[in-house]
Amino acid sequence: MTYAIDFEFHAAPGERPRPWCLCWVVVETGEEGRLWIDGEDVQPPEFADDDLVLGHYALAEMTCYEALGWKMPPRVIDTLAETRVARGQVRAGDNWKLLTICQSYGIATMSFEHKHEMREVAMATSVATSDRAPLMEYCLDDCRAAAELWKRIAPLVDLPQAEFRGRYLKALAYVEGRGVPADSDLIHRLKDKWPEVRKRTRVAALKTYPGTFAEEGSFSAIGWLRWCAGNKVPWPLHPSGAPRLDKETFKQVARRFPEVEFMRNTRRVLSESRAVEFPLGHDSRLRCMLSPFGSDTGRNQPSNSRYVFGMAAWLRRMIQAPEGKVLAYIDYSSQEVAIAAALSGDETMIEDILDGDPYIALAKRANAVPADATKQSHPRVRAAFKETVLGVQFGMGPYTLSERLGIGLGEASELVTAHKENYRRYWEWRDSLIDHVLMGGKIETRYGWRRKAGPKTKGSSLGNFLVQSTGAEVLRLAITALTEAGHEVVAPIHDAVLVEMDEQGCEEELEAIRTLMKRAGRVVSGITIGTDVDLVKPLEHFEDERGREMWEAIGDLV
Repeated sequence: MTYAIDFEFHAAPGERPRPWCLCWVVVETGEEGRLWIDGEDVQPPEFADDDLVLGHYALAEMTCYEALGWKMPPRVIDTLAETRVARGQVRAGDNWKLLTICQSYGIATMSFEHKHEMREVAMATSVATSDRAPLMEYCLDDCRAAAELWKRIAPLVDLPQAEFRGRYLKALAYVEGRGVPADSDLIHRLKDKWPEVRKRTRVAALKTYPGTFAEEGSFSAIGWLRWCAGNKVPWPLHPSGAPRLDKETFKQVARRFPEVEFMRNTRRVLSESRAVEFPLGHDSRLRCMLSPFGSDTGRNQPSNSRYVFGMAAWLRRMIQAPEGKVLAYIDYSSQEVAIAAALSGDETMIEDILDGDPYIALAKRANAVPADATKQSHPRVRAAFKETVLGVQFGMGPYTLSERLGIGLGEASELVTAHKENYRRYWEWRDSLIDHVLMGGKIETRYGWRRKAGPKTKGSSLGNFLVQSTGAEVLRLAITALTEAGHEVVAPIHDAVLVEMDEQGCEEELEAIRTLMKRAGRVVSGITIGTDVDLVKPLEHFEDERGREMWEAIGDLV
């Protein structure tokens, strides 16, 4: 049988959900069930091993199972993810929410106004007895809608692939439930001292970057350009000659010139009159919605303002390994380039990946560095070629690259040309993918994450789709395998995971984790992708080099 289920729950910032009720509809028969949970000693409905359990954004349902300590259903399918796959990422409305999708298929639903009213009831800290029946009826309405949606998309769903994604959601529910261990005292001190932190940051920045702030505290664009010129940092300009001062420009320039990072952090701190609000639970764990399948490529899309790994890098110091525990930040090395090489079959690119550093390897091929150059000997040249390699895979041309790197159009054109001339097979593959989709075809990953062309689709958005979506799939398989093997993943990052381990025996566990991650990369992409590791020892804090100067400036305050 197939069950469409839905929970209603309260979710306080940083806490596990507090479920109010669970409702379900049997798709084949229309039979309905409801269960009030809060304050009651109840058990979940029993599902047979061959039953399908549906949820729209099914991670929410699985986090409720996790919070209640219930055994999760054997076979879980997310109708949100499967609708995205069935439609090839072509939206029918402004979003992928249940009501929007159902209405696009002509399925009758409750009004948006009624949904908003009942969500307010569900999200409250308590539910009045008189509201219980209406809340469960509202919950059942979502189950009915999801059941009808499944009838429409089921013929288009590859069940093994859909169940693979469901296994990932079950694993991710445990990840979200564990949360990221944090130093709650440090978080509270930072909040209490925020006005002083802002003042101290500006004073320290003025010493590092003389002339960049006026006496009244305002930022000086002219002073900034002078500092950049004196320190040989080419800064992107508007056609008018004024410096580009947006967040993305600072982010891109700081990648190549790390000395800019402190100013980037300073401007962000000074722009925020109130301290960052961390979603901190009572158990000193950071939790927020991880939003799987939130992007067209299938990657997670947690809120940058709520997720510690989406915030400014210096704030990662709030992460602290608990007593007796070690945290391991394990990231795939040059994952996107490795995947591009494997999928395209470009032997030159594969050779450069196997060389260990594809960015220096391309610089050598372009005669931009000597044959014995390394990341340490030529960091700025490597950064320029890394920006080129990753940028052109996204469809970046010479003009945008010149702005990103602060170099002339001619030099940027030479960088792009170097990539195209050395990786000809990759470019043939990429161009053929774009042509195929724009002519009505579809492309999909090993596990079926699919893309088609919509009315507003541009070729530039298609060229890197398979690389990004395969990268997302690698991480999904890695997290699923790690969780099912008993390893405690506490955070997924773009191409990395944060894992919590017992201090005793952590070396052996780390080796097992890296082996599983390497296997996941090869299974999904067809190429071995190495991993790098940073360890955080018991009671120590997560350190990111990009935040070093910030903490040197404010460390004694907090």
